[in-house]
Amino acid sequence: MRCFISIDFPVEDNTGKLLGELGTISGIKKVNSLHLTLKFLGEIDSEEAEKTEATMKKLEKYPKFNVKLHGIGAFPNENYIRVIWIGVSDSVVEKMAEDLDSKKFAPHVTVARVKNAREKEKIVDLIKRYKNTDFGEYTVDRVFLKKSTLTPDGPIYEDLYEVKLIHE
Repeated sequence: MRCFISIDFPVEDNTGKLLGELGTISGIKKVNSLHLTLKFLGEIDSEEAEKTEATMKKLEKYPKFNVKLHGIGAFPNENYIRVIWIGVSDSVVEKMAEDLDSKKFAPHVTVARVKNAREKEKIVDLIKRYKNTDFGEYTVDRVFLKKSTLTPDGPIYEDLYEVKLIHE
């Protein structure tokens, strides 16, 4: 099964507006739900999933915290766009990723994948318009191990395991 460890975010005002606009550009596959991937695991079996659950218990030491979503950008860059993301600036998220042994971690929330850039000008214009947009502040109080099933209509996510952060 294809799995990853993540923090979930709701789709609210500005994120909903952004996703709506992304849906009007051809060659883009927008996401159905928002999450920050702390660690992508790839294909794992049930034994590896159990080991991952044990590793995730390290995160129970963290108190719940707030994180801000701000601005959008593109990977690898605006000249060659494959992923459109919302920025996340928070050192707690980075420390969590380190505890999970993530390599080269750049905290972000993927909002769309670009299959082809037929309408690249529209994509670049959208990035410029939303570059300094605040997408909200959210309380992070749990982390999930998710299973991802790829379908022609996009991935379907299923929560396999949940770690609750310390509630003070």
